[in-house]
Amino acid sequence: MYLVLDTETGGRNTNASLLEIYLKFYNADFTPYKTDDILSNDLHLLVKPNDHLFIVDGEAMEVNKINLVDHDKKSNTYEVAGQKLANWINRHRRSTFSESYYDYKATPDLYVLGHNVHFDLDFIYKYLMPKEIWDKEVSYRVRDTQLLGGSLRDAGLMPVHVAKLRAMSEHFMGKEWTKQHTEHTAKGDCEMTIIVYQKMMELLRGKK
Repeated sequence: MYLVLDTETGGRNTNASLLEIYLKFYNADFTPYKTDDILSNDLHLLVKPNDHLFIVDGEAMEVNKINLVDHDKKSNTYEVAGQKLANWINRHRRSTFSESYYDYKATPDLYVLGHNVHFDLDFIYKYLMPKEIWDKEVSYRVRDTQLLGGSLRDAGLMPVHVAKLRAMSEHFMGKEWTKQHTEHTAKGDCEMTIIVYQKMMELLRGKK
């Protein structure tokens, strides 16, 4: 099983503000995990600093197109968002995973998946859930399309210019499919990431 995640931030390092996070559970066959009508398989949070003082840079805001005035009205403080994230994770621990998982530090069958995923995790650790709690309650096991893409390029299995997430999506799925999925929203990037990872696995397994 995979927990695909992505964030939108106000800059390139954790001195900047975390602005958005999206997470979604997928099965091992890359289909969305099905939950009951009460518990959602995804979580989308708009977030802001507890003191409401954003730290952003112009380059990042040009990319993510977030309007901070509107964002401030709709977003949760880090404290509230962190509690919502913890509650969502805990409910999945009790309904999605087995009893053996509940008593274990981290399920051996759950991988956190993202594109440059440690960048996103560093923001989560700093603002929403400390690393020691995340590793225990979620998983310390990761899969990263950015790192895997580097290995595929080194092996001659992917063109050298295909490095960014959008380029990978266009390479595997075509420009029209990619255009329909909004990049630089956390949800849009997650949708790209899971399909890119699936295509990478098919490539490694020798499927056309």
